[in-house]
Amino acid sequence: MEWKLLRVEDYVLRKTIEKLLEEKLRDISKAEKNIMTSIAVEDYKNYLKVKLDLLGVKDADYYVYQKLKSMFERPELFRKEIEEWLEAWLLKWRQRVKVVFKDEQEFEMKKKIDAETIDLWANLRIKKELQDLVIGSLIRNGEYCLTNAIAESIIKGELFKYYKYTGDKKKLSELLEKNPVILLKDVLRMVKMVSRNKGYLISIKLDDRIFSEHREDRQRRFFFR
Repeated sequence: MEWKLLRVEDYVLRKTIEKLLEEKLRDISKAEKNIMTSIAVEDYKNYLKVKLDLLGVKDADYYVYQKLKSMFERPELFRKEIEEWLEAWLLKWRQRVKVVFKDEQEFEMKKKIDAETIDLWANLRIKKELQDLVIGSLIRNGEYCLTNAIAESIIKGELFKYYKYTGDKKKLSELLEKNPVILLKDVLRMVKMVSRNKGYLISIKLDDRIFSEHREDRQRRFFFR
């Protein structure tokens, strides 16, 4: 088993979100809570980066942790801040996340896109900067939930379109290296389209067995309708 040291700031943030989820969703299972908390922790740190205008800054994570430390000094205000943000996050979770227990068509498409873009994605020189820009644009457009996953999906989706059009990954990589603004414009255009779409954006596949003890009401609880 591989152990990973958890920063104190991450631990406190995680425990605060876990507690709030338990209060707001009384019948949430442990598995659901763990999944949602892990996603929410990363989404909140992305939100702070946007709020503090840190996206694209080299030491952004350091400044986020410093901000969290200062917030911990006023526990009641910290909890209130997280609770208000979590309310908006939960609204987006209900709107954007589709939870399934078996393979569906969108998973096959995602596998195809990932396979076709693996080299393009790995060699994309401006990947980090592009992700930051897309995450920032998503959050400024009110998309607080699953920001990392949605940003990556948008960028890979555009890379896939380019590849289907050109049919040559080497030439495409060279084109993007010389003209990264082309990709930037298209992914930001896609962010606007995504924000106008009111349906789900991300499917999460779960192992049916982990919910066997709550089989009769698992879907109602997970979607929180």
